[in-house]
Amino acid sequence: MERLEIDEIIDFYEKKVKKLEKNIDIKYLETAKMIIKAMYGRKFTVNIIFSQCVTSVDYAQNIIVIKTLPGLAQAACSALDKLDLPEVLGTLGGDDTCMVVLRDASSAAGICAEIRSQITTHAPRA
Repeated sequence: MERLEIDEIIDFYEKKVKKLEKNIDIKYLETAKMIIKAMYGRKFTVNIIFSQCVTSVDYAQNIIVIKTLPGLAQAACSALDKLDLPEVLGTLGGDDTCMVVLRDASSAAGICAEIRSQITTHAPRA
């Protein structure tokens, strides 16, 4: 399999985003570029993903649901996996929703509160 260059990957995702949503905010696209570059070896912190990409977070019992900007849920799941938290049994990422399964409800409450403290509130898009 041919290894794509980072710029080619970014171009591919830019075209996908433009097809899905023609009026995407430039900030969201820049955030996606930053995450794609980070996944391919550039240094970054987990805080960047949560502060720029997560739009909301809530929990019920031992499950946390994290809503992200479109296309970034898997990056959020990957960031949580990299933390290697003993309370986390696993994560599942879709397009804009990440599900985190924890050992118990108190763990879910604590991790949910920590994520909430790191996220930036995004203005609603027109």
